[in-house]
Amino acid sequence: LTHFPRVDWRRGIDTHPISAADPASRNWLLANISPDDSERWGRTIAALEEAQRASCQIIRGNALDVLEDLIATIPDDVVPCVFHSFVTHHFTELELIDLSDTFQKSGVKRAIYEIGLEFERSPKGICVDRPLTLRLTSYHLGKVRTEELATVDSRGACGWLRWMQVT
Repeated sequence: LTHFPRVDWRRGIDTHPISAADPASRNWLLANISPDDSERWGRTIAALEEAQRASCQIIRGNALDVLEDLIATIPDDVVPCVFHSFVTHHFTELELIDLSDTFQKSGVKRAIYEIGLEFERSPKGICVDRPLTLRLTSYHLGKVRTEELATVDSRGACGWLRWMQVT
């Protein structure tokens, strides 16, 4: 990658979106951070300030209900890239299949990319004590390709991130 791709179109989906400009919402979000975690506090304040500067329409809804229609509204000259983190552990196995189907259907006529940072699953449940893997999956013309990009601190604090060799 020689340069960071330009973002031409940005939308978000959240079942309960909050406004970074709303003091009560900011305070609620900050109240979820341990008082002794000054690094996370600082990152969250910076993220809230960036969210106020950036222009991003947030759509209220369940991603499984609105994602396919939202992807269809993306202009043809824009390559869709869907990012999600700390979301799919809330999904059932059937919902995970539905999400994958949505990406595959959307990728039949155009390239679409999915970047996910999620907890691993095992037969015993969600593995919250293992490092997370940042994955890039491309869907295009019926082909699906997944690459592991990095591993990240399992608390999501990004105390460390290790990039992998990408092929």
